[in-house]
Amino acid sequence: MKTTETPLDSKRIVSVDFFRGLAILGVVLTHCLIYGVFYSTANALATVPIGLLAVLSPIVLISPMAGLFAFISVTANTFTALRRFENGSSAKNVIQPLLLTSTVLIVFHFVFSLLLKNSSASMFDPNETLDTLIPASIRQSEWILPKFENLLFMDALAMIAISGFTAAAVIAILLKRKPPRERVLRILAIIGFTSAVLSPYIWYLFWIPFEYFYHAEGVLRLLSIPLSFFAARMHCLPGIFPFIIFGLWFGVLLHYKPTYAEVRQKTRPLALASLILLIVFVGVKLLFTLGRETAVGAFFEKAGLITAVAENSPDVLTGKIGNAFLDYKTLPTGFQFFGAVLIFWG
Repeated sequence: MKTTETPLDSKRIVSVDFFRGLAILGVVLTHCLIYGVFYSTANALATVPIGLLAVLSPIVLISPMAGLFAFISVTANTFTALRRFENGSSAKNVIQPLLLTSTVLIVFHFVFSLLLKNSSASMFDPNETLDTLIPASIRQSEWILPKFENLLFMDALAMIAISGFTAAAVIAILLKRKPPRERVLRILAIIGFTSAVLSPYIWYLFWIPFEYFYHAEGVLRLLSIPLSFFAARMHCLPGIFPFIIFGLWFGVLLHYKPTYAEVRQKTRPLALASLILLIVFVGVKLLFTLGRETAVGAFFEKAGLITAVAENSPDVLTGKIGNAFLDYKTLPTGFQFFGAVLIFWG
């Protein structure tokens, strides 16, 4: 391949299409593992040998597939917005479609959460089941109204919407200030890595007021809805923020039509840094969670991963694994993000 050839020589960006396909296959795989293998202890043990469970468990733990969708969405939006602005569109006309699309997705998210979402366990009481209107009413042959907490779960629609709002804010700043490309890439890389490392602590700072206002009385309880975007399970902002930032990073890079050699020059240091930080994450947890004397062969059993995956319903799966591995409730972000960067740029 010639070094002067660029990723934009064809009508489509092949690397983005590749990541999109990888994300789709990965989501199918992880959902098959969650619902097909690890749905219950009996099912897990009857489906595959215990040794294979130890191999499959971390796939669910470090799978970055949800973050891939945020990364892909923001990369495409950033590249398109910068190209439209370069071709003469105003900043307002560039940003408005992003905001409109994200708003529509948020509306659909709340409708889906109240009407169609599958039953799930409460974030605050694992013994409580949250039902939505249509599935629960069909099952019980009577109208079952959804609970307030149904509004607080962050699904894939909410994740893409949050990504869009965040990207729109950053793109608006870039269009207004027009900083040099190298400075933008450097700042975004620093923010991306820093947010990945600090995300569990940022998440916990939001979890405290989120839980407080959820249990509050009257109108104050409504404040837990905006806080859910920062503290609820699965796809809240602290967990996906590094993917958003590096989606912006990659979109900015592609906008300047780099050659493949330039792409490799920019991305390989990120992959190396990700590998180092991933090893540090794992090493620290081995030392402080499992003890210095822990044998590698006993790692999964002592970490509680097999038990955490096999003995819980899918809706509390993420929280249990997060507790076992990272000592916080729902965001194994460091593993997911640094593993994802290795996939992106390794």
